[in-house]
Amino acid sequence: MPTGYWETEHLLRPADFTVVGAGIVGMSTALHLKRKRPEALVRLVERSPLSSGGTTRNAGFACFGSAGEWLDDLETLGVEELRCLIGMRAEGLAELMGLLGPDAIGLQWTGGWELLGSGEDDVQLGERIRSALDALQHTATPVLRQALGSVHPLGDPGSAVTIDPVMARRVNAELAIALPWEGMLHPGRMVSAFHRELDAIGVHRLHGVQVETLEEEMAGWVLDTSVGPLRSGTVGLCTNGLAAQLIDGLDVQSVPNRVLVLRVPSGVLPTGTYHLDRGYLYMRTLDDHHVLFGGGRHWGIKLPLP
Repeated sequence: MPTGYWETEHLLRPADFTVVGAGIVGMSTALHLKRKRPEALVRLVERSPLSSGGTTRNAGFACFGSAGEWLDDLETLGVEELRCLIGMRAEGLAELMGLLGPDAIGLQWTGGWELLGSGEDDVQLGERIRSALDALQHTATPVLRQALGSVHPLGDPGSAVTIDPVMARRVNAELAIALPWEGMLHPGRMVSAFHRELDAIGVHRLHGVQVETLEEEMAGWVLDTSVGPLRSGTVGLCTNGLAAQLIDGLDVQSVPNRVLVLRVPSGVLPTGTYHLDRGYLYMRTLDDHHVLFGGGRHWGIKLPLP
């Protein structure tokens, strides 16, 4: 369908900045751009009527990694890179709280756990975690204290990871590792809060618009979209796994996630988050009768043996 005069003249007029992808990264980018350049036309383009993808289809963890994840990263990346990785996650949560407020995103500081069963892989992982526990504490705890000590309601929940035999007995796990800094948030409420902030500050949102191609021209960029060409001085791509569709030669593979909502007996799990299989599987409580179980990205790719 061709565009009309008023659409072309105003709604689809050239923008100073165009952000492609209205997930958490894209919305944050557009919000910061408009705050820094209030006079600029900042446009946010999203192919879905909602801010879908990973932003609205995740478990709502406020997490920084589990002991099993950290151990793999420690052995692969080294201490400094792991410390940097944990720091970026913690600082990102602090930034999100400052941007929208903890109540707006439904933040609950519940704590979390990593659960290991009696299978051979879990037993071996548990032994490795026990042996590396001091190194993980030394690496993660100072970073979490620095980034979140001033905003966490407990001030300082203590060590980043601790062995929790009480939880292990309660859920019939071989080993339970407490993650006291961890929490949960509500992705739906978070997206609504982002939309309110974006609209209030004057970011132009276009939902349901698919970007097909992106080409550079003399005055900036032209985006070929489902509503016709959009021109922009600067373009930011915040589409994560879908970026390879717009950038030739980009080696990014999108792997699907699986999510189930399960009904469980009342009180079977304490309120909080749960990591399994080195973080590739996870679950969290929703209410007294339901849990969200998800993950499985590693089922879609071939992983090297630890």
